[in-house]
Amino acid sequence: MKRIGMIAIVAVLTLAGCASQKDTPELRLARATEVATIEFEHGVFDNAVDRAANIALSASIVTLGEELKRPTTEADKDRLRGILRGALAEFMTKDAWMKVESETYARHLTAAELGDLAAFYRTSTGKKLLTVQSDLAIEMSEAADKIFAENRASFEKRVGEEVDKAFPELAQGTMK
Repeated sequence: MKRIGMIAIVAVLTLAGCASQKDTPELRLARATEVATIEFEHGVFDNAVDRAANIALSASIVTLGEELKRPTTEADKDRLRGILRGALAEFMTKDAWMKVESETYARHLTAAELGDLAAFYRTSTGKKLLTVQSDLAIEMSEAADKIFAENRASFEKRVGEEVDKAFPELAQGTMK
């Protein structure tokens, strides 16, 4: 009888260890921080700051040329990109990034899902995804830009026609 009791206790303790943890905000944040740390270690943060600098560059390079009163060169672009990245890095720090990313993940994913994501990132496929995801995003964005460029005229025509219908006061010749 004593032996059966011992087996029952071992079984209960084993099952308790297998039971999933309660999905609390604290556990979500802890697991989200783990995911954010893995991403940071694989360069996701640096890639995000680089992308932000490139977006800022796209928005400001024409203005730089106008201010310089000459076409910009690749050296001008590189110099401005460096300035923009440096300025971004002053407030977009690792700590700020980790806080925002962890809190965002914790709001949208359960503790179990975050645990699964961290486990996936530790696999060879997960590590590869972390390494190439910035390149994938850029490549897909460039492909989308190309599709838009190929269809720009029809897009502008369609939008123009629909805007004229929706806002007749804006239609050509009717503005006073």
